[in-house]
Amino acid sequence: MVGLAVLPLCAAEAGGERLFMDSPDIAMKAFEPVGQMCKQEMHYALRAASQEVFLSQVSKIEVFLGGLRGALSVTCPAAQKIVLIGYIGNDFYFAGTAEAKNDWKLIALSAKPHH
Repeated sequence: MVGLAVLPLCAAEAGGERLFMDSPDIAMKAFEPVGQMCKQEMHYALRAASQEVFLSQVSKIEVFLGGLRGALSVTCPAAQKIVLIGYIGNDFYFAGTAEAKNDWKLIALSAKPHH
């Protein structure tokens, strides 16, 4: 079971982002732009400590996406598309989307090569 915490909208805001969800089990957090309103396309920055989160055999990012979708079903039922930008620290690492019309299958658009 993956532990997830959806944070209240009054969470501390910094750097134009607000922490939306935290998953200590996966070591990933989702941030949304400050002021993002519920709409059909929602954007989130994923922050992880290491590339293993993005490279795991059973994709941890897909497990995390499932939790994010669950949270959105309560906080923003109108959401039909999720755009994810993944970072390790402050460095870009991953970009992807998932849409309701494609059964929320994660489509990777870009990723840094790993060594």
